Amino acid sequence: MGGLVETLTPIRDNMLQRLREGYSTMTELADTLVRLHGVGFRQAHDVVVEVTLAAIRDGVRAEDIPPSMVEEASVKVLGRPLTVQAGELKTALDPVSNADRRSLPGGPAPSAVKATISNQRRKLAEEKKRRTARMGALDRAKVKLGEAEKSMQR
Repeated sequence: MGGLVETLTPIRDNMLQRLREGYSTMTELADTLVRLHGVGFRQAHDVVVEVTLAAIRDGVRAEDIPPSMVEEASVKVLGRPLTVQAGELKTALDPVSNADRRSLPGGPAPSAVKATISNQRRKLAEEKKRRTARMGALDRAKVKLGEAEKSMQR
């Protein structure tokens, strides 16, 4: 498996297209409904589940979900329409802007990932120094042990 990862060459455009077609950003749509309409996350989530099921059933990719589908799902689930403008919907479902919004430590935003990598590289360098020091101490101890053995054999 390690060899596979080492030689793997991601095809960025294909990966991005798969993200746009898939439904990995639907939680952000629920968050958007919460922000825009003040509904609870559970209610927003239930609406988004209905949107996702309808999209899959109808063969609609995530990037092509129209505002009307959200409205229809909210009427079915909540008994009232939740309207979302096309631009708001596009932003919510866009994987790039979705990732960029999550810039906290451990998040998928490029800035967060770079910070995590930098932090881990620093920790790795510290661990390498510590290991080198410990290995040096072990080597010195082996030499002393060898000298002690020799002195006892005399």
